[in-house]
This record gives sequence, structure tokens and C-alpha cells, in this order.
Amino acid sequence: MHSKMKKKNKNKNKNKNNKRRAVACAACNCFGKDCPQDCPFAPYFPAHDPQRFAVVHKIFGANNFEDVMKDVPKIKRAEAVEDMVNDAKMRERDGIDGLRDPSVIDNVLPLYECHLKQQVDTMVALVDAGKTALQRLRNGAIRGKPTRR
Repeated sequence: MHSKMKKKNKNKNKNKNNKRRAVACAACNCFGKDCPQDCPFAPYFPAHDPQRFAVVHKIFGANNFEDVMKDVPKIKRAEAVEDMVNDAKMRERDGIDGLRDPSVIDNVLPLYECHLKQQVDTMVALVDAGKTALQRLRNGAIRGKPTRR
């Protein structure tokens, strides 16, 4: 009787830990595996776009991709994935030697320039907000108002 109870509890725990997604992501589809709830690929490689995963897997490898994502803060992962996908597409198209066709460079350069400008604008806004907050704190301290902690 006791061994039956142990088996029953093992099965309960096994089912609890093996929750699956209703639709497997492109990575799990590629490998022919069930897609677990905590699949590291699912948020970035939906089932309806298998080519997106295929190019990253071909160029970088799934294990390398997963290792890189572990080192990236969660808030930055979507952006990192986009960069890896774009890099993989360019490397697949242009090889490891890089861009050779000037027309491709002319098309890609403005995209990078726009992306960098957005990042600079964001940083400038953050610095300005920090300066404003610091000035408010200084003004409060000068007038003898207690500052919040």
C-alpha cells in the first residue's frame, strides 16, 4: 500500500513540473520536442516564424544563444535577440567576411545610425532627468526644507 502511495505522489510531482505550452515555439518545433512553460526560446521565436529561429540556430547555435541570453538582463533580452537575429541574417547573406556590396552597406548603415541615435536620445533624457532631480534636491536643501529619504 505504501509503495502505491509513493508512486502516486511521484506522478503528481512529475505532472506538476512538466507543464507544456499549448503551441510549441519554433525552436522546440525544430528539435521535435515538447515546449516547456519555461522555454527560453518561446518568448522570442514564435511557432509561426520558424525561419527566425532557423537562421539564429544555423549561425550561432541554440546552446550558444541560450548561454548568451543567460548573461543579458531580462529587460534587455528582446533587444539582444533582435540584434542576434539581424546579425545572423547579415552573416548568412554576406558570410563571415562581412558586407561586400556597397548598396547593402548603404541600406544597413542608416538603420544602425537610427538605432544609435535612439539610444543616445534615451541616455540624454535620462541624464537630463537626473540633473533636474538633483537640482530640486539641492534647492530644497538650500531653502532649509528637509529632503526625503
